[in-house]
Amino acid sequence: MTTDAKSLFRDGKLAEAIEAQTATVRDKPSDSDARAFLADLLMLVGAYEKADRQLDALSTQHTKLAVGVALSRQLVRAAMARQEVFEKGRAPEVATEPGPCVQAALQALLHLREGRTREAAALLSEADEKRTRTAGRLGEGGAAFEDFRDADDLCAGFVEVMTSTGKYFWIPIDRIDLMEFEKPSRPRDIIWRQCKMEVRGGPEGVVYVPATYPILPADGDIDLFRLGRTTEWVGGDGEPTRGLGLRMFLVGDDGLSIDELQTVQFGAG
Repeated sequence: MTTDAKSLFRDGKLAEAIEAQTATVRDKPSDSDARAFLADLLMLVGAYEKADRQLDALSTQHTKLAVGVALSRQLVRAAMARQEVFEKGRAPEVATEPGPCVQAALQALLHLREGRTREAAALLSEADEKRTRTAGRLGEGGAAFEDFRDADDLCAGFVEVMTSTGKYFWIPIDRIDLMEFEKPSRPRDIIWRQCKMEVRGGPEGVVYVPATYPILPADGDIDLFRLGRTTEWVGGDGEPTRGLGLRMFLVGDDGLSIDELQTVQFGAG
């Protein structure tokens, strides 16, 4: 019996799910749901150009879906920009003054790409010592915290953000007033979490926060990390601590995954 793509996806077998769904789209090229699901699967594995081709076909075949498809295509563009930041040295967009944490992360990223891990670690450690501690509260009347940062040393002082205009930003945490995360409703949401964000002196509105870290392990069950079903750490001992898989935050003394966050109010401690 042939296993359908949705079952393979639930089992965390992305390559097999894509193969099965590609066959479904080939047999039913006008099925909009089938093609949209294939596009989502391709996004999950970082096959952005292939995903964009499926979205292009979807918008051509089903003009009523144009608005939703346009959003997906813009997120693909933002994801490609993100990839270029971490792999090729492209500078991210900044919505406010970059601040010392963002500047240190950019310089550390250059060190990491050139193999200077100890220099990167020293730079990030110094930046973290000088980082503005940002107090707040988890939800209305929720637990107060004295500090909030990404558990990955490189991303400690900012939140990665993708926008509906195809842009990719680093937003300093000390400039954020509010984050309200939506629960995933489709495969794409697993990796790009919809979030209402208010930025002091910057934009306000719906953005998309990458829920998984940009680096993947060299071997093993890579799909577990792509799907955010686990988190592991590399580095330490004179190297920056970097995350693989689901994004984690240090909230006060607690480690919380992005899946555990709903409303985060800064300056509300």
